[in-house]
Amino acid sequence: MFKKILSIILMISFVSIPVAAEVSFNDMDENHWAYPNVIKLVNDGTVKGYEDGSFKPANTVTRAEFVKMIGCGPDRRDSDFEDVSKTHWAYEYIMTSGFETEGNNFYPSLPITRGETIELLWKRHGSKTGVLAPSVITEQYPQNKDAISWAYNYKVMIGDDGLNLRLNDTLSRAEAATLIIRTRETDFTKPQSDFKDIVSESTMKTVFESYNLFDDNRSYSPDATITNGEMARAALRLLEDEFNLTYSSYPVSTYFDHKYYKDLLIVFDRCIKKGVANKEMADLNANIENTVAAFSFAALEKANELITYGNINNTYKDVSKDIEIKKNTFLTFAYEKGIKLKADDTIGALCDVTHKDIAALLIQYDALIGLETIFSTNRNGINQFIKYDAKLNKNIALYPSTKDKFACILDGIDNRIYEKAIEGDNPKEAYDFAREYGELFISKVLNYASYLRTNYGIESEILVYPSLVWTSGDEFILRIECKVLYIAKDATTTEVFGDDLVIPVDENIVSGSSYFVEVALNKTDLFFK
Repeated sequence: MFKKILSIILMISFVSIPVAAEVSFNDMDENHWAYPNVIKLVNDGTVKGYEDGSFKPANTVTRAEFVKMIGCGPDRRDSDFEDVSKTHWAYEYIMTSGFETEGNNFYPSLPITRGETIELLWKRHGSKTGVLAPSVITEQYPQNKDAISWAYNYKVMIGDDGLNLRLNDTLSRAEAATLIIRTRETDFTKPQSDFKDIVSESTMKTVFESYNLFDDNRSYSPDATITNGEMARAALRLLEDEFNLTYSSYPVSTYFDHKYYKDLLIVFDRCIKKGVANKEMADLNANIENTVAAFSFAALEKANELITYGNINNTYKDVSKDIEIKKNTFLTFAYEKGIKLKADDTIGALCDVTHKDIAALLIQYDALIGLETIFSTNRNGINQFIKYDAKLNKNIALYPSTKDKFACILDGIDNRIYEKAIEGDNPKEAYDFAREYGELFISKVLNYASYLRTNYGIESEILVYPSLVWTSGDEFILRIECKVLYIAKDATTTEVFGDDLVIPVDENIVSGSSYFVEVALNKTDLFFK
């Protein structure tokens, strides 16, 4: 489809005006964050300003504009796009851009996305393969994981927080200029950056502290280490989705005198190496290899959805060769699912695991499986209440203003659910209790589902979020989600929910709609008011 042509890389602007050695714009001074990059491109003829003396740095860049910015490529399409005539001002750039579209249209006026710009720049730099970014990054743009891995590991594009690349977003002229300069000035012969060193410290801290995994409710300290005993208990807390462990699902028959003896025996016997747990080992620093095996075990056991695993002998290059089959299985699972700390095929297997490592792992396991739990009034085939896996919102820039009141902020929940005023204690204080007794709460909100059915002909699924439960006097207050599965007669939200709606709205209720409602349960009787 393509043939080689002799090309000159032409870096010219959207609107042509003469270039001067000293350039200034009436809407962009030297204090603008992108000014140095824009000036570099102006001085070499890649871009220019507008006739009115402006640069319009916030203007969105179209597909045609961006391919003109990066110049003609070395390969030319054999056939024209149906929507790009030979007289189009960017015709030659479009025909040699290497931009792939569905069908035979280019859509030159469509705003280009951040992901599309990365694909184009990746191609211009040789379409390098074999660069390995974690799946939490590559799954943001599954149509070209090689391009995204290249951009991320070489820090061409890492987003504001080193995690959320916003690859489906558009970009401005200022952002496009910065991206082009960054790509030009990156030395791709130097070592790639590690995932755990790219993610912002504020994101690491937020994720680490969203999971209450340690007895002392410790704060995030990047270089701090943990012991094997602490690591084992942290893994079990992830697995059981509770802080006060009962160990009822994993009885142990051996004993040694240590506060973490049960934790160590359960975790080591099931996913690391049977028969090696002892008092001395409990106090040794945990290493990364064992922590990854333990967290894989915990995540898989905790998962409420079916996840297939069982492969062996396909894991990180620095993992010990003589590991037992269980550990091999869990490390292979992690490797094949794209759990990574480093940019290469290693993981720092025998290094002491730090808070930074743990935070980086939690980010990835949560993205893969969802380490939080939602309780549902629906039942499965054996008449048990269904549980759903839920993921943290890992874009802390979008957190609600009331974030500090909650143990965690979940992905997909409107900020207004968190921001409505709370009367009583902070939900953070009731979180551990609410998740440990989630099924008890669900058994009681069945009354609410029955109330909706009897009075309004509404068949519903009620969801309880442990992070949206708090106490007020002698009551538990819950912000539950009511999913309307079917409604037999006309009714409005005001009629049905009244002032209990968390986000006030007056509309006709239809099947498929969903509403957050605030309800109260007496601490003693747990009945509805």
